[in-house]
Amino acid sequence: MDPQELLDQLQKYRERSSREDFIEILDLVSQYNVSLRHLEIIIQEIHEFDIFDDIKLITNELYPNVSAHLSILLSLGHVVPNIYRKLCDEDWFTVLVDINSPRESHLSHLLLVELLQCHELTNSELEIFNSKYITRVCQTVYDQYYQNEEYTNSAIVLLLVLQGQFSKKSGDISQTLLNVFGSDEIGHWRKEISLAMIFVYNREESAYMQELMVDLLTSLSIQFPNFFYTNDITVLFDITMRETTRIQDHNLRQKFIRLLPLLIECIPVESPGSKQHLTKQLRDKLDKINSSPMTPTY
Repeated sequence: MDPQELLDQLQKYRERSSREDFIEILDLVSQYNVSLRHLEIIIQEIHEFDIFDDIKLITNELYPNVSAHLSILLSLGHVVPNIYRKLCDEDWFTVLVDINSPRESHLSHLLLVELLQCHELTNSELEIFNSKYITRVCQTVYDQYYQNEEYTNSAIVLLLVLQGQFSKKSGDISQTLLNVFGSDEIGHWRKEISLAMIFVYNREESAYMQELMVDLLTSLSIQFPNFFYTNDITVLFDITMRETTRIQDHNLRQKFIRLLPLLIECIPVESPGSKQHLTKQLRDKLDKINSSPMTPTY
C-alpha cells in the first residue's frame, strides 16, 4: 500500500499518547504492510509526536502486534538518538530471545544486532544467549537458506555480533557460540551455515562486520578445521585474498593475512584433487600476498 496514505492516517495521533493509541498505530502499520525502508521514512516525519516521547511505550513489553511493534522500534532507533540504549536499559534482550516465529524472529535478529552494537553485555546478560538460543538461530539459517535470503543474512550477522561479545569474556562463557558450532547437531546444518557465512563475507563492506567475520573464521579454522567443505575453503580463501588488496586498515588487513594459512590447513586429506595439489595452489597465491610491498616484513 501507499506509504503516503499511511503517513496521512497517522497524523491524527500527533497529540495523542495513550497505550490504546499506540496499539491503534501498530494495527495501522500492520494493515498497510509497508517495508522497513518506507517505515523509517514515515518515522522520520512523525518521531516528534508525543506518543514516541513516552517512555512507557518502550518498556519491557511486547504489544499484541509483534511484527509492527518491532518494525517501529527498529525504525525509531535509526531516527531518534538513544532509543536503542533505552531498550537495553529495559532488558529487551530477554524479550527478543523469546520470539520464535520466522517473520518476528527476523525482526528480533535485526533489533538485537542494533542493541548489541551499542551495549557490551555483562556475563549474566550473555547467559540469556545460551546454547539453546544460538542453536535456534543456526536452525533459522538452515531452514531459511533456500527460502528467504534476508532472514538467513540477519541470522548470520546476529551470530557474528554475539561472537564478538562472547570473545571479550574469559572462561567457559567465551566458548559458548563456538561450542555450538562444534556440536553434532550443527554438523548436520554446516553446509547451509557455511554457504550463508560465505554470502555475507563476500558482500560485507563494513570494517566492523568484516573484522567480526574474520575473527570467527579464524576461531573456527583453529578449533574445528573440518567445519568447512573443500570448495567452501577455496572460496573463503579467494575472498580473503581479494580483501587483503582492498582493505586500508593495517590491523584488519593483518587479520585477513593471518587467516589465509589457517584456511589452507583446513583442507581435508581426502579432498578432491588431492590435498597436496590444492595446498600448493593456495600457497602460491599466499606467496604473492607475502611478497606484496603492502605487506610489512615480519
